[in-house]
Amino acid sequence: VVEQPFDLGFSKTTPEQFFNDTLMARHRVRAIVVGYDFTFGKERSGHLQVLQSLCDAAGVKLTVVAPQRLEQEVVSSSAIRQLLLQGQVRDASRLMGRAFYYRGAVVRGDQRGRTIGFPTANLLVAGKLILPFGVYATWSTVGGRRYKSVTNLGLRPTFRAAAPAQGGAAAWCETHLLEGAHGADSLYGSDLKVEFESRIRDERRFAGIAELTAQIREDV
Repeated sequence: VVEQPFDLGFSKTTPEQFFNDTLMARHRVRAIVVGYDFTFGKERSGHLQVLQSLCDAAGVKLTVVAPQRLEQEVVSSSAIRQLLLQGQVRDASRLMGRAFYYRGAVVRGDQRGRTIGFPTANLLVAGKLILPFGVYATWSTVGGRRYKSVTNLGLRPTFRAAAPAQGGAAAWCETHLLEGAHGADSLYGSDLKVEFESRIRDERRFAGIAELTAQIREDV
């Protein structure tokens, strides 16, 4: 793996300069594999035809990978990311071939959930793509077992003086495990994987604990 710093100077590299100076002179490449929509060089001016001619002249084998399709739909990271940012986790998972998930160590929250009958295992999600805040049907794996679960992703607006808009650096992923799961107290520090199955509703502020509890019961 070569990590190439991308700065203003490097951004001005022409396709020919990149091919000759970086790929050939520095790394002596013998084969190149790229995707069907690959471009390179300043202002993305190096298209596949340019790359093919450079490879032919240098005796380098070029392989172009065709688009992966699922029921005639092109599978791409851009399409998957857009679906996730819209909360369409089921469609995104179909394109990925697996469920979207968060994974990490269970951390101690405010412990309000257990006082209202819905203890949660909590992850603080940071540095990752954040789904739209709301409540989701999920599968949770912890302690070698997989449970049905209900997950609230967001900022706990009912317990905040003001509910900030989505877009911050972190969010709480609060998961209530079903089917006779362990008490949340026994899970602190455990590795938890939360797979998102479908979206139930938006996150919202409630007038009080009774209203919140009734809605959680409905979500479950």
